[in-house]
Amino acid sequence: MSLRRLFAVVILMLPGLRAEASEIANAHVARAEVADDSREARTAALGAALDQVVLRLTGREVPAESLASMRAAVADLVSAYRFLWREGAPGDTPQRLIEVRFDPAALERRLAELGIPVWGLTRPDVLVWIGVETGGGRRWFDRELDVEATAVIEAAADARGVPLIWPLNDVEDRASLALADLWGGFAEPIGNASTRYAPNAILSVRIERDGARFRTRWTLLQGDNPAVWDHAGYDLGALLTQGIATTAETLAARFAPLASSLTVENAEIEFDGVKSLDDFAAINTLVESLAGVRAFRPVYADGERLRYAVEFTGGRNALEQTLKLQRRLQVQAPVVDTASPGTETAPSRLYFRYQR
Repeated sequence: MSLRRLFAVVILMLPGLRAEASEIANAHVARAEVADDSREARTAALGAALDQVVLRLTGREVPAESLASMRAAVADLVSAYRFLWREGAPGDTPQRLIEVRFDPAALERRLAELGIPVWGLTRPDVLVWIGVETGGGRRWFDRELDVEATAVIEAAADARGVPLIWPLNDVEDRASLALADLWGGFAEPIGNASTRYAPNAILSVRIERDGARFRTRWTLLQGDNPAVWDHAGYDLGALLTQGIATTAETLAARFAPLASSLTVENAEIEFDGVKSLDDFAAINTLVESLAGVRAFRPVYADGERLRYAVEFTGGRNALEQTLKLQRRLQVQAPVVDTASPGTETAPSRLYFRYQR
């Protein structure tokens, strides 16, 4: 069946088909403590849960006045909630919690009204290399040894929706990446050693201790624009939380930029390798799920090529970067078939190959 004929029947079949995607789990669900049985306590807990979900959806700190505005009508954003009990240490009084599920459409619509972009739920996997220097010299970060620091990093990443990959720190890692290269921030050996993990981004971290004071240096390698920053202080946990927060905000600024959050743009996306109705349906669902996409429609099909016209917010670069995160898509150079009308290239068109 040709792609032209697929257009006529695909709408009937789309609801039962899903494109493969790596998404942040339970992005719209959060738990918060409830002080007592009063209505005021429940409303306060709903607000605390809302703060968590907004941070996870955006990856960045939201202005206090915007949060206050959303909290004032938090009940309108909730789709369901239930009460739970969290057991503590033996003899401790169990803590009452509320688990809240927010309505994705209502919440994202409200964020859009406030001019706050939502970072898509398909996020870049971030591989984390960490080196530690103390009075005894330098060593690799060890999750089994550095338990508290690991917990802080993972909690901070979870709070902002940053999926982490930890290296195995095995013989292969040690042979491919020297601690001196990590310390020097040399991108090439760090990138080569990271290849086995196929990350979307690489975060290298130096932790230095001088007496009671810590210094951390963070280098984020993603795309063609490395970012480097430092934090220093006496509370290592706070520094690690800050570093992950900066990582999330840097990525969010690239994938969901504030300046472009309300500007509507148009582009075309062309996919090659579309061989069946299932492929067409999967791509249709994938495009529909992209953060910032407001409307789309197929405008051209020939052979295994399928082209969409897309209306979106967030900027062209963010759209392109989000498409590159899809594991079934591979960037492809434009292919022009002079014998077929409509195949000429266009500056605003993005080209990808779909792979099952």
